[in-house]
Amino acid sequence: MINGKITWEQPLVEYVGGDAIPLNAPYSELPAYQVDGDRGAPAKLTQFDGQPLGVTLADNMLYVEFDSGGLGSIFAVNPLTGKPVWYASGLASYAMGNPIVYHGIWFS
Repeated sequence: MINGKITWEQPLVEYVGGDAIPLNAPYSELPAYQVDGDRGAPAKLTQFDGQPLGVTLADNMLYVEFDSGGLGSIFAVNPLTGKPVWYASGLASYAMGNPIVYHGIWFS
């Protein structure tokens, strides 16, 4: 985003899962409601396998992490062009957190 305007938008991969769900969505609109039904104190389940999570901007690179079927992946994206610079997939665990970059090393 430059001067408040989106300069690029890049779908990196096809992923399993639904659309993003706002945190203020009523429980009846969440996928878990179809399984759990009404509850007195429902837990909002908004993270599902295959959905990308937050991003990290570090060292002039945008890091995007996601999981799909246990084959965690991370993409390093040029933040000005939106083009992937490199990616790694088949990581040994679910990549379901925001990437952390410290002294040029990526941690999940």
